[in-house]
Amino acid sequence: HKNSYGNSSGGQSGTDSSSSNTLEDLSNKAQELGDKAQELGDTAQNLGDTAQNLGDMATNAWDALQNGISGAQGN
Repeated sequence: HKNSYGNSSGGQSGTDSSSSNTLEDLSNKAQELGDKAQELGDTAQNLGDTAQNLGDMATNAWDALQNGISGAQGN
């Protein structure tokens, strides 16, 4: 029984080796995905900032237009 257990254990270690390789691959993939997610988050942040700036510009342009119209009407 010990011998057969040893044999199956030996076969098992081969399986464990490929399993750990697969786990390492998965871990690397997860790391890559994490990096990509971080990059996407940064990009989204930049887009949000840009949208905020555009909104501010639009508001300023609208205010300037309204002031110009008010000034023209006042004159």
